[in-house]
Amino acid sequence: TDINYPILQGTDNDFYLNHTWEGKENSVGSIFLEHRNTSDFTDFNTIVYGHNRNNGSMFGTIRSYGGMWYWERHPFIYIRTDAGVFRYEVFSSYQSEVTGSAYGLSFYQPETRADFLANALENSRIDTGIEPALTDRILTLSTCSGVGYSNRWVVHARLKMIQAEPA
Repeated sequence: TDINYPILQGTDNDFYLNHTWEGKENSVGSIFLEHRNTSDFTDFNTIVYGHNRNNGSMFGTIRSYGGMWYWERHPFIYIRTDAGVFRYEVFSSYQSEVTGSAYGLSFYQPETRADFLANALENSRIDTGIEPALTDRILTLSTCSGVGYSNRWVVHARLKMIQAEPA
């Protein structure tokens, strides 16, 4: 995809909605990590937000994951950090309410993880055949769905590989 931006993290989820990576006010905002997630992507569900731009920039293309044709061309998401390159396998894509389980962060019990994964697979508009495990780390991309303020489009992917950066 054409998604290639720095991922920022603030002390809340509001600042980067309308500020650039340089901290300048701008309606386009930035791609940013849920403020309650750890910045090293080690949580069970790490959420990354971005605006859905009509010109395809930011997260303007992730709604295309609603079709198998798009997933077949873009099955992986790569995130580069100081620790290395994380490769995630996309397994689910659907419209969710902002209060839906896609936005959950407290997954301390196996049952809550199982419910989260079952919900992601049941609601998905694509069937990739990928069945994430309770021990997988999940990346959730979230953007506006274009259907009111209470709905978002989400894409879930499981961490498949970490390639350490050379020292």
